[in-house]
Amino acid sequence: SRLDVGESRELVVVGDFADHEDVVLPASYVTFGSENGLVASINEYGVLSGLSDGVEIVSVEKNGIQAVTAVRVGDLQPTNQEELYVSIAENYGLNLYPGAVTLTQGVDRQIFVALNEVEQSPDLRDDSTGTRYFVSNPDIIKVTEDGLITALAEEGTANVTVIYGAAEEIIPVRIDKPISGGEATITVDGGVVQDESGATVMVAPGALSEDTTVGIKKLTESQLGLPVPEGFDFAGAFQLDIENGSNAFGIPAQIAIPAPDGVEVGQEVFFLRQGELPTADGSLKSYWFIEESGIVSADGIIRTSSPPWPGVQQSGTYTIAVPKFTYPDPDPGLFERINRAAEQYTFNVNLAIGGIGASN
Repeated sequence: SRLDVGESRELVVVGDFADHEDVVLPASYVTFGSENGLVASINEYGVLSGLSDGVEIVSVEKNGIQAVTAVRVGDLQPTNQEELYVSIAENYGLNLYPGAVTLTQGVDRQIFVALNEVEQSPDLRDDSTGTRYFVSNPDIIKVTEDGLITALAEEGTANVTVIYGAAEEIIPVRIDKPISGGEATITVDGGVVQDESGATVMVAPGALSEDTTVGIKKLTESQLGLPVPEGFDFAGAFQLDIENGSNAFGIPAQIAIPAPDGVEVGQEVFFLRQGELPTADGSLKSYWFIEESGIVSADGIIRTSSPPWPGVQQSGTYTIAVPKFTYPDPDPGLFERINRAAEQYTFNVNLAIGGIGASN
């Protein structure tokens, strides 16, 4: 939000309870605060007043749970590149990944922060850029200064507020226990499904628009309909089923698969989905498409890492492939271009960069 010097505005605080949502809370029920009180002040009644040009972070707290927001007082007139980036963020917003996430206890997830509508955006995740992270409930999750989320509790929900200048975005985070058996009904609030091998799919809040049966099942290499592409070694496979109208998630899922023997900690892998493309004669031909990348973590689990790849969103057969070649780091603008393409072409946006290897 924005204020002029000398301008005042009353904040409206809305809270959710177990039996009611979107409840307007009286000022007497919560505690207001400001980070330094030099740019803006807020009193016990929730009245915010602009004091001098700059950015102030104000908070509201109750029983250890807090929400924060950034306030720009006055107008920002950029005089250097950093201030230009801040101005772009405040006018066009931030581009965050993930937009929402579900994790299990002890699992980490890196937040990626970029400028919205900027192809060659700087990487803004590091605190040295001025980006800051605030957690609504520190009993549920923690976030490092560089945006690494860690799930602390077995179950619960929390928000991460990402602030750069006076631009801000909120990432909903759900921590959940895995539902065993390899298949379960997942609600719009998200959840976790795990099969007997340990293959796990973590569905983010908001990824589904209705209750949906979600299943994951480990596959062997012999069960694949296509050979692993040339230049890659097989490191696992699974079948992902999303039983809704689109057979897809609205937000990429997090995938965790036990790494096979011989695949070292820190190794990057690619998640390839089997798909089809029409040929010149109108018939369909099967290909592998790169959907996602991942890293083998210290606990021997392959975990998805996403950008610059679109992420696992569609039902289908997936193989995990270890590259036998080296390659340069991806173009930093690729993340933004993939997001733009995904908005315009919801089918196989990854074809231009991922239609590799084996086909039949």
